[in-house]
Amino acid sequence: MDYLIKNKSYLGLIILPVLLSIIVSLISSYNHYTSFIIMGGIIIIAIAAVKIDIIVYLMLAIWPFVCGYLPENITLYFWFLIALLYFISLLSLLLSNRKFHLPPKEIIYFFAAFWMLVILSDIANISSVNIKANVLLVFYTMLIFMFYDWSYNKSPIRIFIFVLFPLVVAVIMILFTIINNMSFIGILQLIFIRYCAFFGNPNTMGNYFNYMIPVLFVFVVMKYPAKLNKILLVLLILSMLGLLMSNSRAAYLGVMLSLFSMSMVFKSLRKPVLAFLLIIIIALIVYPTFQELLKFILRIDTEMTSGRMDIWASAINTIKENFIFGVSIGNQQAYLMDKLPTVFTKYVFKDIPSAHNLYLSKVLELGILALPLLIYLFISLGKYIRLNLKSELTFQQKVLNYASLGALISLFARSFFEGSVLIQQGGIFPIFYSWIVMFWPLQIYQKNQKEIAPNKENL
Repeated sequence: MDYLIKNKSYLGLIILPVLLSIIVSLISSYNHYTSFIIMGGIIIIAIAAVKIDIIVYLMLAIWPFVCGYLPENITLYFWFLIALLYFISLLSLLLSNRKFHLPPKEIIYFFAAFWMLVILSDIANISSVNIKANVLLVFYTMLIFMFYDWSYNKSPIRIFIFVLFPLVVAVIMILFTIINNMSFIGILQLIFIRYCAFFGNPNTMGNYFNYMIPVLFVFVVMKYPAKLNKILLVLLILSMLGLLMSNSRAAYLGVMLSLFSMSMVFKSLRKPVLAFLLIIIIALIVYPTFQELLKFILRIDTEMTSGRMDIWASAINTIKENFIFGVSIGNQQAYLMDKLPTVFTKYVFKDIPSAHNLYLSKVLELGILALPLLIYLFISLGKYIRLNLKSELTFQQKVLNYASLGALISLFARSFFEGSVLIQQGGIFPIFYSWIVMFWPLQIYQKNQKEIAPNKENL
């Protein structure tokens, strides 16, 4: 039940503070950001109180632009809105007397154990606890459970269309940039500087395309939804171009492994894909120019063999000193900088947020027990995809399960080279959006089990 206010006369109680907030904003002695936050917060509450769906869909569409373009203090405002929406959704739950939909027990166990490690790590590092990181992680966890409940009975395709909106804007920006640099050298320069549209960081854009491309690939191959197939094909091709522009090697690896794996799943694609791979291998062997171009794009013999290795070595050395409880969340950057070998590497990687490896990052923050816990998460997500594919599914459910499988393979491959995979690392987008895709098999399994249970009782 989305409506909290059934009597329209109560809307006056909301309209009045909205008008007052506008007046306050105009005459306020505070800076314009503060005024915007005051006014926007009340308006968000007003709309959400009437129909929360509007706000959730809107936030899915615009969140990346807010995180990419506005200063950090404004993006924190969106975290505050999450808390408001969570409160409103819980209030809606109480008023409607409906059941709150929780994910399967394995996902609940994961977050419970993860938070236990966070608390233990904070206690062990009580003098250096990062309050902001803890608060943001609370909001992130709340958001996952709130969205799981909200999306349970919603159309997955409708939600996915809103999740696609940032992709559409990104590929349009990429196309305009390429047109303005329309030459082979100009495009190579864009790849080298790692153009990232509105994402703020090329790895963030790579992360987004990393799981969106496998999903689009499955939708296009399985021609679902049929009416959007040609549009999705165009978006898939342009997304490949966007991935190239990001020059994120971790995303390259994730997408290639995922598309190869999914091509082996779809029998009609096996021969064409294997033939294409054979052509690429022959080209690499025969044409030295092709080898040099690949080295240039992948930045081989530069950061791959120096900087990233230094970061991993720094993480491992820090883990040895904080093996049991880690350094607590939000603190790994300072520790990584301290262990880097030279002044130059410290300068180059001064803004690095993580160890460029999910497992090293979380073990560094939370201790050695974080490693089996992360493996447990990937196994649990894969388990429900496998269980669904072994059961009777509708065509839509098959498509969604295969799309989730493709995204999961890509995310797992990327997790060895980036720290921001499924687990929040200081921001919401695009990490949370990957959970939206992971929700599909979990919700399909729960719904199908509910349908099976009454049938067993009638036997």
